[in-house]
Amino acid sequence: MFAVLAFAPFFAAAQTAKVSGEISNPTGDWVYLQYYEVKEKKRELIILDSVKLEDGKFAMEIQLKEFMEVQFNDGNEIAHIYIEPGNDLKLKLNTAFFDETLRFKGKGSDLNNAMASYFLVNETMTMDMYQNMWHLDAKDTADAMKKINGIGEDLKSYITTLQADFPKMKENLDEKLAQVDATLARMPKSMKQSIEFQQMEDRVVGQQFAEAVGVDLAGKEAKISDYYGKPLVLDFWATWCGPCMYEMPFMTPIEEDFHDQVTILAVNVWDDQKKWEEKAPELGFANNIFLDKEAAQALGKEYMIIGIPRYMLLDKDGKIVSINAQRPSGELRQQLDDYLKSL
Repeated sequence: MFAVLAFAPFFAAAQTAKVSGEISNPTGDWVYLQYYEVKEKKRELIILDSVKLEDGKFAMEIQLKEFMEVQFNDGNEIAHIYIEPGNDLKLKLNTAFFDETLRFKGKGSDLNNAMASYFLVNETMTMDMYQNMWHLDAKDTADAMKKINGIGEDLKSYITTLQADFPKMKENLDEKLAQVDATLARMPKSMKQSIEFQQMEDRVVGQQFAEAVGVDLAGKEAKISDYYGKPLVLDFWATWCGPCMYEMPFMTPIEEDFHDQVTILAVNVWDDQKKWEEKAPELGFANNIFLDKEAAQALGKEYMIIGIPRYMLLDKDGKIVSINAQRPSGELRQQLDDYLKSL
């Protein structure tokens, strides 16, 4: 007996970890717990467990010997889950706004809620960095860079606080600190592009918008010019784009309030058509089109679309009012009010 007890610590037995929950607006019939393992320089997908949804509910169990990061896959999007033996995580989410609604309860939930919040904070603060680059001229760059560095330092402070609260996440969060530094290092080049963009915008305002041909949700050919007749807001987005999905709940009431005066057109770019066909109807917008790679690249080259979400405002005849309209979560409503009053 004593020999067994002496050696017991060296043979840690696997313990059960549970992940269960409820999904609103499920996009598929199955959910998965998975991770990637590198074997012979190739990434291999390892499925730890999978289960069919029953009225949007699921329950999975896996055997673990140590803390690890896994992925929760609903068949369309992926969330990172941090789990260890003995955890009993219960999650809820609405797939229409995946990251924004993901919440955890149960044993192990503190870390996972903190990391879910981190991903949203990171998106918001990174967007703030890039927002400070727009509408610059050469003399503004020093002041803009000072603001951007301040946002970056605030984000790094947030990550450092998480490291103190959750020491087991130190290595993972060290990588995120390095990512912030890499973003800040790219900013001077990005600012140069921003200034070039502003100069281009000044040239194209008042010009006819370039035509683009895609497909609508009925499977029929659809051109951007098909939606002329009222002032037109173009919302360039993709299903994989977290910031795009963040903005969607803010665009919904704008479409509802302005539908008699303005057309909102969701333009999906750089995406998989099947994923767009699955996701777009859930968002509830009246007008959706998908642009294939060639069409999206042509518009991207024409108007320097190097990142999304991106919003543009055209007049009723398709002439450009702005190729960098305000965000729905920001001043788009006010921009539309001001534009309509000027007509």
